[in-house]
Amino acid sequence: MIQYPDYLRVAEEAIEQSANGKGAKRHGHNLPLDQQPMITNARIFGIGAALAQVVKKCKEAMLLEDYDHIQHELLGAIPYLTTAILVHRETRPREFEDMTCVDCEKSLDSSTEGYLTTTGWLCPSCYTKSLKESA
Repeated sequence: MIQYPDYLRVAEEAIEQSANGKGAKRHGHNLPLDQQPMITNARIFGIGAALAQVVKKCKEAMLLEDYDHIQHELLGAIPYLTTAILVHRETRPREFEDMTCVDCEKSLDSSTEGYLTTTGWLCPSCYTKSLKESA
């Protein structure tokens, strides 16, 4: 069950606007999402390119007075923030792929979250356990 249904609803609205709005027609070029300029530019120039667009959209929203236009600009910022997150996830250091948890020896690959501590890498469950033990 989703604990934040309003967040999910807003995310769905942002996806709908991004996938079917004027931006998709102008910039999407009927390409898969991972090949569209919003993503490829962030890969080339870093996530700051996407985050700059988030700031631009938010500034534009603050200057508007019409409710619908404000809503449109704010929803338009969400795909850029999502782009920054997705591209950031792609940039996980290569050496991480061969790491294992120092406590349980679970393999940590690029799809597994890991936490680097002073004793080495920890998987999420061992990290959580270590936090509880240190509290």
